[in-house]
Amino acid sequence: SAIEYTIFISNSSNIQSQKVLIMDDGSTAYSQEFAMMSNPNMIASFSADVNSGNVRLLATPETGISGSTTIKFSKMIIE
Repeated sequence: SAIEYTIFISNSSNIQSQKVLIMDDGSTAYSQEFAMMSNPNMIASFSADVNSGNVRLLATPETGISGSTTIKFSKMIIE
């Protein structure tokens, strides 16, 4: 299967928008970030894994980012 996320993130005065494409073979997830925009700083990077049979989208804060972060997303699944 394949999953495409469109993501919007805000943290303090930072904003970020991007897409993440994920595919998996049931045991391994493969992900690619693309169409990334931010102002003034990137907030997080994204990856994926498979955990107990579920594909997870993982967010990792960029260096220097702390405090409350809001993430909004839409998800399209292709099966």
